[in-house]
Amino acid sequence: MRLAVPTGEDPRWVALITRDAFAVPLRIELVVKPISELRVTFAAHNRSIALDDHGRVIDRTPWFMKSPAQQGEAIEAAPLSIGTDWARVTFEFGDDERRLRVNGELCHIWREDFAGVRGRVGIGVQRSEITVREFSVTPFG
Repeated sequence: MRLAVPTGEDPRWVALITRDAFAVPLRIELVVKPISELRVTFAAHNRSIALDDHGRVIDRTPWFMKSPAQQGEAIEAAPLSIGTDWARVTFEFGDDERRLRVNGELCHIWREDFAGVRGRVGIGVQRSEITVREFSVTPFG
């Protein structure tokens, strides 16, 4: 599937949302290209997660609008070299923690209370276009 922003349009309005809602604990897996165009939202209004070319989290909202728990913790490791290749992006939601893995490497952790959270998953574009080869949401734990 390909999501593309028409010329002159706002990328915030180019997205897909799952019909069904999903409950924590869950795993969201995507294979996308390029990773730097991915924007994912789950169960939180205006709390999208976006990534750069190396699989690092980009904060799309001003820092002062998020608590330290909402900002999460980047895992210090050598940056992944992904570029325009296909990337496997995995979000694992547990009751008290959310983890981001890119191509199997742990990249970011958020420690918050996710117990009982339920919502739909949104996939969007940051600037221009993204291709999604695989997308799944499965129970985790």
